[in-house]
This record gives sequence, C-alpha cells and structure tokens, in this order.
Amino acid sequence: MKKYLLLFVVALLAACGGSGSEYLGRWVNSNNPENTLEILRNGDSFLVKETRPALFGAGQARTSDTPAVLKDGVLRLETALGTVPIGHIKATDTLTVPGLLGNSTEYRRAE
Repeated sequence: MKKYLLLFVVALLAACGGSGSEYLGRWVNSNNPENTLEILRNGDSFLVKETRPALFGAGQARTSDTPAVLKDGVLRLETALGTVPIGHIKATDTLTVPGLLGNSTEYRRAE
C-alpha cells in the first residue's frame, strides 16, 4: 500500500511542475523596469503579456498579448515578423530575448 501511495505522490508532484513552468510568472526588463513580461499557461500553450512604456514618455503604457509554444525546451513567440525564441538561463533565473539589431534583452523575475 505504501508503495502505491509513494508512486501517486511522485506522479502528482511531477504533474504540478509541468514542462515550461520555469517561464511562468512576471518578469522585469533589467534595463527598463517599465517594460515587463507576464507569462501564463494557455491550455497546452502559453500567453505572453508584454507591457511597454508609451513612446517618448507620452500617454499610457501599452500591453500586448502574444501566443507562445514550448519547443525543445525553448519558449517561442509567434509574431508577425516570425518566431522569437525566449531563453531561460537557470543559473541566474533570467530570460533572454533577442532584439532586431542583434542585441538581446534580459528580464529578471519580478519580486
């Protein structure tokens, strides 16, 4: 009986984490704290809510929702310009997002 109970507990714990759980939560741009990402589960996929400050500091911040999928351990945003990979760096618990000009943006987990 104890053997079956142990197997049940292990299976339950494994199901709770789920693939891609390291991406879930709220993230803050390391260079611009007004730029944030919130990554949520959306059924079998994910939803990335990005909030950016208004252009030139005028007006309210803008929020956009973009679908994403986990493929080969990397979260991939599906944008009009193509697929954008979001990498998770386990050692620092940060995300890295490539930019258009070859640079990348780092996001740290919000406290």
